[in-house]
Amino acid sequence: ETPFKTIPRIGDKPEFGALSLRFMVDSEMKNYAALYTWITLTSFPRYHGQVDEWRRRWFGAFNDQDTDTLLVSDATLTVKSINSKTAGCFIFNNLWISDLGGMTLSDEATETQYIYCDATFAFENFTFTSISS
Repeated sequence: ETPFKTIPRIGDKPEFGALSLRFMVDSEMKNYAALYTWITLTSFPRYHGQVDEWRRRWFGAFNDQDTDTLLVSDATLTVKSINSKTAGCFIFNNLWISDLGGMTLSDEATETQYIYCDATFAFENFTFTSISS
């Protein structure tokens, strides 16, 4: 290294981007509501005390215990090939939602329109397995 630049080396800490997904919102908006609740539990969008209120509501009374461990989850994402066979599998550890995107709603359509939403998740680490046929 020099005082002007960090020189990357093999064995440095790997950096992986966030997991970004687009999902179809179900007709009762249950999947959106679940993600909304999750992101609200991990933040305080209106005022600082809100995070404690939400966590008490969902996890019961807590006395300065670490509820953060209750807010992360392991997740598996299976990728299918064109012939619907499993092509690969991602296993994420300690994943949480970090961004819940907006939805475009319109009453101009004359036929059924599906609503999609984007969600971004941060995670501690992941493994990837490629399935060869």
